[in-house]
Amino acid sequence: NENRALWLDIDLIVNDSIQDFYYQDFAGYSFVACKDIENQKTHLNNLGLPDNSDYINSGVILFNLPLMRKHSIGDYYNFYSTHKDTIIWPDQDILNGMFLGRIKVLDCDRYNVQVSNWRFHNEYDLGKCAIIHYIGNNKPWFKTYTNSAAEIWDKYYIIAFNKGNGYLLYKKMYRKIITPLLNNIIKYYNNTPSLKRIRNLFKK
Repeated sequence: NENRALWLDIDLIVNDSIQDFYYQDFAGYSFVACKDIENQKTHLNNLGLPDNSDYINSGVILFNLPLMRKHSIGDYYNFYSTHKDTIIWPDQDILNGMFLGRIKVLDCDRYNVQVSNWRFHNEYDLGKCAIIHYIGNNKPWFKTYTNSAAEIWDKYYIIAFNKGNGYLLYKKMYRKIITPLLNNIIKYYNNTPSLKRIRNLFKK
């Protein structure tokens, strides 16, 4: 519905002060960003970049606007046209490819802590992370999201949309009980030969 469309893509939580990040010295770089936690080598090879290059995540970026404005839309389009067959993440791949060597790269342990439903960085205390980035297609507002990192997202959702504690109880029940139960039922259904035969009969 209309209300949901307003917050559907809010997958960043600013959980602590970002003054150090915002007011840092660009040191002549075009922008500041954090490393991506995905398989960097695959993306670098697709773009024809050296294996020892840093591949950044475009979820959190601080742009040096005077330098960025020196590039026209045509510059970005030309890069895309040259690499369109191997680009996976359009904005991210283009920025990495075009600005190789001109990116001030930070580790993702504070300003772009990337968590997903299947990946949780237990070495981080998320309560002390400045920016938490919920990556992947399964987002913390979905009932199927079971990662406990979603509890921080829930906290700010309650504040933003004036929800009560009943919402927290509802989400915890789904994450801890209902979703795992449904996942086990589906897994059992998919791995049981007799049920597979019944399913295949219905397909025919």
